[in-house]
Amino acid sequence: MADPMRVRAAENGGTVDVKILMKHDMESGQRKDAS
Repeated sequence: MADPMRVRAAENGGTVDVKILMKHDMESGQRKDAS
């Protein structure tokens, strides 16, 4: 992967939330229809 992954981790009341943003080859589903 040419683009690095973006990782964000935050501790909240004894638990750790980890969020990862990465690029992948699937379509996002945001493309407009031809109609």
